Amino acid sequence: MQSVAVFVALLSLSSVSVSSASKYSPGTCHCDCCAPVDGGEKACTAPVGPLHSQTKTDVCLAVFCTEGDTLGAQKQAFSNFCSSNCFPDGAVATTCRPKVRTDHGVNVHEE
Repeated sequence: MQSVAVFVALLSLSSVSVSSASKYSPGTCHCDCCAPVDGGEKACTAPVGPLHSQTKTDVCLAVFCTEGDTLGAQKQAFSNFCSSNCFPDGAVATTCRPKVRTDHGVNVHEE
């Protein structure tokens, strides 16, 4: 009976890691890597240059936002991703969230 309980516990842990791994895949940038731009604009950018953060910049460039042949191209692709796909997160002032796009036929609204 105990071996069944241990097996079920291990199985549930493996399913948790699979679901969280599919949320953030290596090589695929995500909005948690981005930073809100200064000045109150409703926009995000890559945390490079003056916005550099060891956690966001270094980890995201090394693991998630890896598109580009050179470091400069990689940072530009990272910045392009953030500006076109992310908005500042109202709940956490230092991070961004994916844009919510609502298609109204002719117009697409971003929130």
